Amino acid sequence: METVACQDKLFDMIALEAIACGSPVVASAVDGLPESVGNCGVLVEPENPEALADGIEQALAPAVRNELREAMPAHIARHRIDRVADEYLEVIEQYMEEGA
Repeated sequence: METVACQDKLFDMIALEAIACGSPVVASAVDGLPESVGNCGVLVEPENPEALADGIEQALAPAVRNELREAMPAHIARHRIDRVADEYLEVIEQYMEEGA
């Protein structure tokens, strides 16, 4: 399991890297973390140590950990750089077709 006490905007990438390595993530539900963590981790209330402790305890439960890990391959596939680039290209093409 990956636990990093961090309020840096780059934590979104750290969360995805941890998930790609098979580590469930416990993170605060702020900024882009809900999207980055998806259903592969436990999101907790920010600035709340008790919520963080509860989230860690929840993620350590074998049944929950297994469920989080089962979701990881599909989640990481959605965040592959080639897929993200294709989605950006689609948005740009749509914008250009609309004559903007």
